[in-house]
This record gives sequence, C-alpha cells and structure tokens, in this order.
Amino acid sequence: MMHDHKPGGQFGPDLIASANGSGPLALLRGKGDSVFAARWQHEDCRLAVAGAAQNILCYHESGTTCVDKYEDGKLAGTRSVVGTVTFIPCDGTVWDVHGECRVLHVYLEPSLIANCAEELYPPRSEVTSFFAVHDPWLSGFFKMIAVECELYGNNVDSLLLSQSQNALVGHLLRWHGRPGALTACQPSPAIAPRRLRAVLDYIQANISRAMTLKELADVACLSEYHFARRFKEATGSSPYRFVLDKRIAAAADMLANRDLPIKAIAQAVGFTSGRHFSASFKASHGKSPIDYRRDRAN
Repeated sequence: MMHDHKPGGQFGPDLIASANGSGPLALLRGKGDSVFAARWQHEDCRLAVAGAAQNILCYHESGTTCVDKYEDGKLAGTRSVVGTVTFIPCDGTVWDVHGECRVLHVYLEPSLIANCAEELYPPRSEVTSFFAVHDPWLSGFFKMIAVECELYGNNVDSLLLSQSQNALVGHLLRWHGRPGALTACQPSPAIAPRRLRAVLDYIQANISRAMTLKELADVACLSEYHFARRFKEATGSSPYRFVLDKRIAAAADMLANRDLPIKAIAQAVGFTSGRHFSASFKASHGKSPIDYRRDRAN
C-alpha cells in the first residue's frame, strides 16, 4: 500500500499498481489529498477499474496504441492514440493494453469534482466518460505534469497540482461535462465594495509576509474560485499580480527614500529570496534594485 487513504474505495495508484505488477515511475500529490498524479509504464496488462476512490484522467505519452476499453463486458473502444486523453470513472471499466506504453494519470476525488460543479455550474454537473480525445488544453497540462515528474520523482508535493486543480476540474466540466452544464452557469455579481476594501487593507497590512489565495478569499467571504474571478473583474489584475505589484511599489519607495540594505527591503515587502526580488523588480522597472536606487539618487 502506497498511501493510507480515507474510506470510500481503493486508492487509485494502489489499484493500478496491483494490476500492473509494479508501482509508478513517479507519484505526485496536491494539497488536501484530493488530487494525485502518477507516471506508469505498462506491459501487456489488464486493468480493471472497479471500486476506485478516484476518477482517473489518463494521458497517453508513448508506446502502443492497441488499448481496448470494455464496459459491462462489451468492447466500447479501441486504439488510444499517443497524445490523447481519456477520462475513466471510478467504477465499471476494464482496459486491455497490448504491448508497452507509458501514460500519465491524474486521480481526482469525486468530491472535488462535485464541489467544483456546485460552484461553477449549478445545479450539480459531472464529467462524462471519454476515450482517446484530442484536447490541447489537457495535453498542455499533462506536459507540465511530465516535467514535474522528471524534476521531482516519487512521492512529493506538487505545487502545480495544488494550484491548478480547480482550473483542471473547471475545464473538464466546461468541455467534457454532461449536456447543459454550460447553460446552467449564472454570471456572478461583482465583489461588494466593502469586501474589496477589506481585502485591499488586508494586503497592505500583510505585505511583508506570504499570503495565500484562501486567506484573501476568506476575507472577502468567497470561495477561492469566485474570489479570484471577481477580484480581477474589480481591479483588472489577478490576486497574485496585484499583490506582486504592491510589493514592488513598496520596494521602489524604500529604495528611493530609505537607506536600507537591498536584502532588508526584499524581506520587508515579502520576498524570501533576494534573487526572486531582483528578478521581479527588474521585470517591472527595467533595472535592478541597485541600479534603480543609484539612478534615483542622482
């Protein structure tokens, strides 16, 4: 057993490992254990997906295209082309792989999909099963997952998975959801002015430390998804970009008016890395913090 998972079904990677005869080449996890990713090498195997705790999103990286899908004992699809994506619900399908292939899996808790569906496309929607489809957005996403597998290897936390899980599920619901999911979506009202002011004041008061999207969303009394959307509608910037710009503006003022070391200024505006501060400042002002201070002094 690779993971002590909560009740409700067998942990997806454990189920695949049992059928595959070996573990994953790499295993990544996102926050809250609601999403995982794994890279697999398959060789002539039968994979029965029944009683899994997660739905499986599968990307065909390389190898044989001879993959058969069975539903209720009947052949429902053949030939998984390299570069295509398949969505496998957590119960009721069997897959025969003839030959060798390498795939990437993302494991999605049904509760994560249900919660996102409730927020994004009420009434509740679900992702429908699909096999070997071409989806450029999902292909791009999986290529980033592949890079993380190469960089970080096995059993590590993935910032990419944590930060993109809502975007991933939102894309699945939008483009692969049940009919009517799009029309059910209602436009969200703008963020209330008093709540926006509370968020702006909170950012200003906490500019010297790291702030999470959840923190800011809690101040606004909104979900992370709705907060990010409404904040950008109100300010023209994403929360991340807005906070970064505020940090850089505060740093520029300190560089011009206070005789503090560059490292101290970086820490005072919430940068834990001097290199990150210098790169971000130069991207904004076209010159390094040292050059900016020198030019303002002349």
